[in-house]
Amino acid sequence: MIAWALLWPPFPLRGNVCSYSKEFQALPRFEWTQIPEELRPEKGEVRFGYLLVPENRNHPEDSKIIKLAVALLKSTSENPRKDPVLFTTGGPGVLSTVRAANYFHKVPFITEIMKDRDFILFEQRGAKYSIPNLLGPEIDEVFLSSIGTHVNGEPDKKGLLQAAQNLKSRLEKTGIDLTAYNSTESAADIEDLRKVWHISHWNLVGISYSCRLILEVLRHYPAGVRAVVLDSPLPPDANWNEMSVENYWSAMSRLFARCRENDEINAKYPNLEERFLALLQEARRQPREVSASHPSTKKAVRIKVDDRGIFQALAAYIGQTRKLEEFASVVHNLCQGNTFAMNYLIDPLISPKDFSWGMAYSFWINEELPFEDFRKFNEHKNVPDQLRNMEFTAIPKEIYDIWPKRHSGPSENQPVHSQVPALILGGELDPDTPPAFARMVAQHLPNSHLLIFKDRSHLQIFSNPCGKIIVREFLNHPGARPEGGCL
Repeated sequence: MIAWALLWPPFPLRGNVCSYSKEFQALPRFEWTQIPEELRPEKGEVRFGYLLVPENRNHPEDSKIIKLAVALLKSTSENPRKDPVLFTTGGPGVLSTVRAANYFHKVPFITEIMKDRDFILFEQRGAKYSIPNLLGPEIDEVFLSSIGTHVNGEPDKKGLLQAAQNLKSRLEKTGIDLTAYNSTESAADIEDLRKVWHISHWNLVGISYSCRLILEVLRHYPAGVRAVVLDSPLPPDANWNEMSVENYWSAMSRLFARCRENDEINAKYPNLEERFLALLQEARRQPREVSASHPSTKKAVRIKVDDRGIFQALAAYIGQTRKLEEFASVVHNLCQGNTFAMNYLIDPLISPKDFSWGMAYSFWINEELPFEDFRKFNEHKNVPDQLRNMEFTAIPKEIYDIWPKRHSGPSENQPVHSQVPALILGGELDPDTPPAFARMVAQHLPNSHLLIFKDRSHLQIFSNPCGKIIVREFLNHPGARPEGGCL
């Protein structure tokens, strides 16, 4: 448990303190403040504040102070355990973690953990509610203006590069060091929070990208970590851009196989895989035109969709477990030219999100792309001929040339070895971080429990009713393999 009597007023300064030459204030430190109105929950106790740290710990004398938002949710237990849970989100750059403070009482995973422990929502550097944030309205705008004018609603390379250059220039003019927004610094942020809050040991929970961030905490600061939960992990030694098309197809091919093996489905939707591949081939020669609702104006727009757009849309679709049951009917309707089915897939891809583009660019350009072979982005094994030359990257590789870079040490592309107890969760049908990624992580964590859930996709703790039960059971007994009845 965190001592709530100590948490409500500001903390005294102790522990790892460094001097900030410009303002002569000690860092790291924590400052409580009023929670922003849009984050205020309907019920439940939430405290909100900022962790203040140097932007670049390698050059603290020249660095600016940045503020990382933190929301603290009080356990519902009268006698909470002394080891709280810190949760941070994936992406990097997706919707704010701290925003969950607004609706935490509706999230079964969070309320389940709060039965035993305090729950900490940690906003990574660069995300929306931290200061500064690296949101990119320039990028959002170029995507919005491309809807209805470009294939798949994606901007042309020249327009996107110019938008990225404008984003970079705007952020740098305010004094932001874009090379400092990386997993190594973010892991140090998490350790600083533990120290300024005087927490002896805590538990860390991550999803997708933030599993990689938590692994960096284990690499550099294992002493303060009691246990970790890694859901749908992105390993540091996985070259995601090289593997993306193969990973997407691996999940799809399993689903196609399930359809063939089910007599009822196979009778209703025969030759589904062959028909889908034929659709891709046709769409490459002659893109399909579909109608969609513009996310800004809400007016109908016509969008041309080629083989890459259809494949990517289906990959995004099966990334949600709740939609897997409709897979056969959706693919059948696509092959039949049903535009409603196509719209259902395309709409999410063309809607700009509340996304930290600068944060995403800094991560991929400094932690992933330096270790990947660009020539392999469209060279794939174990895929049909229709996918041989297709390329999917998390960000356009052309941005690599214009974005600021730092020295990326070889350890950043190496697996993390740790004795800390770990629960590793994966979905058998996850197209984004496939079960092979979870197995890669587990290889180097000897005290880990690996659970791959059949017929599930990305993220178990939110989409799988069993996930929250297993996590709570593990946190209470990290040395034992979870054996909950829900398994």
